[in-house]
Amino acid sequence: MSFLLVLIGALLWIIGGIGVIVFAFLAFINRKRNSASMYARAGTISFFFLVIGIAVMTFSEEGYWERAELSDNELKENKEIEQNIQRNYQLEEEAYQNYIQEQEKNIENYQESVESEVAETSQQNNSEIGPLEEQEVYNLVVNYGNGMIQAINNGDFLIVESFLLPESNLYISQRKLVEDLYNQNIVENLYTFNIESISKVGINMFEVETFEEIGIEKQGKEDIKEFQWLYTVQNVNGEYLLSDIRGK
Repeated sequence: MSFLLVLIGALLWIIGGIGVIVFAFLAFINRKRNSASMYARAGTISFFFLVIGIAVMTFSEEGYWERAELSDNELKENKEIEQNIQRNYQLEEEAYQNYIQEQEKNIENYQESVESEVAETSQQNNSEIGPLEEQEVYNLVVNYGNGMIQAINNGDFLIVESFLLPESNLYISQRKLVEDLYNQNIVENLYTFNIESISKVGINMFEVETFEEIGIEKQGKEDIKEFQWLYTVQNVNGEYLLSDIRGK
C-alpha cells in the first residue's frame, strides 16, 4: 500500500514538475497574447500537482509515522530523564543539608558536653578543701571563739577585730554586741567550743559549723546556753577572715 502511494506521489510530482516547466515556458513566449493567462493558471495547477506529489511521497514513506512517534517518545523520555535528574539533585541537596545540620548539632552537643564537664570539674575543684586551707580556717574560728569571750568581758573589740572582715555583717554586729554586753555588766564563760564541720562553698569561701556551750553570768547568776552557729569565712588576699554568722 505504501509503495502504491509512493508511486502515485511520484507520478504527480513528475506531471506537476513537467507541467510547471512547460506552462511557464508557454506563458513566457505568449506573454503578449491573451492565452498567456491561461498558461499561467495551468502552470499553477501543475505546481499544486507537484506539491501534492511531494506530500504523498513524503507521508507515505515507510517508517515515517513510526519515526515521528519515536521522536515523540524520545522527547518524553528526555523530559523524564531531566525530571529524574532534577529530582535526584533535590534529594542530594536535601541529604547534604541534613548532613550539615546533623554535624552542626553534633558539634554543638559536643561543645555543651565539654563545657558541662569543665564546669563540673571546676565546681568539684572549688568545693574540695585542701589540708592547709582547712587548718587555717580551723585556727581562725577557734581563736575567734576564745577571743570573743575575752572581748565581751573586757569591753575591748580590738581583741577580735583582726579575725573579722572589715565592714562585713559580722564585723558590724559583733562590735555592737561587745559594747552592749559589756555595758550590761554581763560576763561570759566558754565551756565548749567544737567545730563540727568545715566545707568549701566557693572560690576562697568556706562555711564552718560549730557547737558552743556558753555560761552567761549577770548579777552573780549564771545561765548556761547551747548554740549552733554557721560561720562564713573568706580568703582575702591570702588572709582568712570571718564575714558572717547565722544560727542553724
